[in-house]
Amino acid sequence: MNYVFVLALGIGIVAGLRSLTAPAVVAWGAHLNWLNLHGSPLAFMGSTTAVAIFSLLAIGELIADKLPNTPKRTALAPLLARIITGCLCGACLCAATGKSLLAGTLLGGIGAIVGAFLGYEVQETLGEQFAHQGLHRRCLRRFVRHRPGSISYFAMRPKFCCALRSGLIWCRRPVFNQPRCRSLRR
Repeated sequence: MNYVFVLALGIGIVAGLRSLTAPAVVAWGAHLNWLNLHGSPLAFMGSTTAVAIFSLLAIGELIADKLPNTPKRTALAPLLARIITGCLCGACLCAATGKSLLAGTLLGGIGAIVGAFLGYEVQETLGEQFAHQGLHRRCLRRFVRHRPGSISYFAMRPKFCCALRSGLIWCRRPVFNQPRCRSLRR
């Protein structure tokens, strides 16, 4: 199996997770001549117009994804968009190396389906796990530092939470006052 096919599957997975990030990356790669799409039917991906459009759309997708009325990534319309962009990006990678466009298209589309459903399941699992605990996304994003004893501290306003080897602990006071902490695992 050639590495290009693995990359086509990988860019499809990226398209399944973020439908417009993958075409933006491929457009930038073609524009910077990292991908040689000259003479192929996909040469338009290297144009300045394609780079600008896909880059703006990718930024817009990142913003729109945070809105409450955004549909699930596994709904029909978003899933089809992810499959189409995955197919396009997979075909671009295979065209750049002279491989079969059909193989790249199929692998990109399969990767997009895998990425969409896998990303949805991970998002739902983490959302359910942390929703009943009252933890915000900021708890995981605001990673501060590691301390001795395998304790990782996360900053949260106005409370703190810490991850110990035994599991997550919710602390009503700063972590140093351990007596008021209770385990979140049931």
